[in-house]
Amino acid sequence: MAYPSVDWSDNISSIRPRLASGNDVMANWTTPPTDIKAVNVAARSLRTSPLPLPAGPDYDLVNRWRSAHSFPLNAMQIDLRRKVRHVEAEVTVAQRIKRIESIHRKLVYKDTMRLVQMQDIGGCRAVLSSINSLQNMRDRYDKSIFAHTLHKVNDYMNEPKPDGYRSLRLVYSFKGKDKTACYDGLRIEVQLRTELQHAWATAVETVDLFTKQAIKSNRGERDWRRFFALMSAAIASIEGCVTVEGTPQNRDEPVSEIRELSDLLRVKNTLGAYKATLEGVRDMREYKFFVLRLDIKNQNVRLQSFGPKQSRTANLWRDRIESELVEEDDVQVVLLSVDSLSALYRAYPNYFADTSRFVSLLDQAVKGDFPRPICPA
Repeated sequence: MAYPSVDWSDNISSIRPRLASGNDVMANWTTPPTDIKAVNVAARSLRTSPLPLPAGPDYDLVNRWRSAHSFPLNAMQIDLRRKVRHVEAEVTVAQRIKRIESIHRKLVYKDTMRLVQMQDIGGCRAVLSSINSLQNMRDRYDKSIFAHTLHKVNDYMNEPKPDGYRSLRLVYSFKGKDKTACYDGLRIEVQLRTELQHAWATAVETVDLFTKQAIKSNRGERDWRRFFALMSAAIASIEGCVTVEGTPQNRDEPVSEIRELSDLLRVKNTLGAYKATLEGVRDMREYKFFVLRLDIKNQNVRLQSFGPKQSRTANLWRDRIESELVEEDDVQVVLLSVDSLSALYRAYPNYFADTSRFVSLLDQAVKGDFPRPICPA
């Protein structure tokens, strides 16, 4: 599929599909391809292609599969917001469709994975203030009675990843009804984090973005990976949770190692060197979907906004931007949804290189101002 070139001053009318009226609301959403085998074949053909992926039928089919997750993702995000209102008054909730580069990287890294098996193409997240609130949310999901099937649970709270990643991850297989039955089986990730876990993850993603590493995928530089594992262990102690495997089980040793690595890596200077500015901001209250374009080299973020009935339009706009990228571009494009500008900053501070909360935690860690680590049972 060919797309006209993007001009960020456009009023997007050139790509806006006909908005449905009456009962034809599903016309505003992308539906999944019916030939699942063809989707996997197309994904396999793109696995060996360099980025940016070449345009053509295979790309269009993979992209349609990705975009089709928007409807079930939106439904799961609405349910998440409904649940979280009973737990905390002010909680950051957001949703995003996985970037095409991330899908490609995952298919390359896990060469036996089929695209239709990927569990996090559509993901929504709630960032809660405390472990107690997170556990309350888990209880609400455990007691939920709805049509969607719980496919997988990753309890990275009680069993943190060796790299330090901590959260509660729930994967559901979507179950539709009548016109939405075409989305049956699409998998949506629901992620629950605390604010401190979010600060850690934001710092990891920021370092990955601006230093061209893959710490998030456990393929970054060894010293950086060790630093973040130790910091996660310190944060786990602050939150009263089990420590990270492979980190010291006393307090003095990790403090000394965090100090040493922080100085060696010049962590504060590295994190403080980046600060992305935001363009294209408007009153966000009337909008639901946002295409965010991060120019890493120039540390610039552009935002294009879309209304609640413009999911397909937002997907097309994202596709246009991606189609114009060339290998030399140092740009990331993501389609997401938040309910305010402040929520955008809170949910995705990595896109603005805002790691201030993590730096505060680092200051606390180098002082040894955290309890003794809790060892796994």
